[in-house]
Amino acid sequence: MQPRKEYIKSVKFRALQAYGGKCVCCGEDMWEFLTIDHKNNDGSKHRAETGLEGMKMYLWLVKNNFPREFQVLCWGCNLARHQYGVCPHVKRPSRPKPLRYKTPKKEGVQLTCTICHALFKRQFSRSILAKEPVCSQPCRISLIRLRRGAKNRPPKEELKEKLETMRITALCKEYQVGHKAIKRWAKNYGLDWRALSPYTIKKRV
Repeated sequence: MQPRKEYIKSVKFRALQAYGGKCVCCGEDMWEFLTIDHKNNDGSKHRAETGLEGMKMYLWLVKNNFPREFQVLCWGCNLARHQYGVCPHVKRPSRPKPLRYKTPKKEGVQLTCTICHALFKRQFSRSILAKEPVCSQPCRISLIRLRRGAKNRPPKEELKEKLETMRITALCKEYQVGHKAIKRWAKNYGLDWRALSPYTIKKRV
């Protein structure tokens, strides 16, 4: 008994040979690249009426003595014929023009920089705080440093007292900031946190 794959190949090869054995458009004769095509471009209608697809189509062609409404095309020509209505070997379709999108220009809104108070225009507000616009990256960094931890910053006397009695880690938990913020506060107030804190290791003289 002939294996199923060999039987399918033989039926397909017989149908292709009955219609010439090569692509009627480009002349491709390798049967692995060939397929059956409807001449009148009514393949979808024929498949809807008969339900024939794949192997069933080749068997139907053999049983019906190879009707003349079919032809052999390679897969490339068949796809191009379906896509453009005609194979590019017969008539090359016009090349589509590249799409060029033009971004509409928007008039910028005049803003005042929070740090340097310079006037500038910006189409889109990308600052960290929308209510505090900045004109450049240096001003943005200055704004971040200025506003970082400003809500929780204690007065100078309170910070000095707590540095003398508490550890840095305890202060971080109390004010919900990092240790760098505590040290920066002390530096801005002119305090030496190493000298004030009894928990730091003093350098030997």
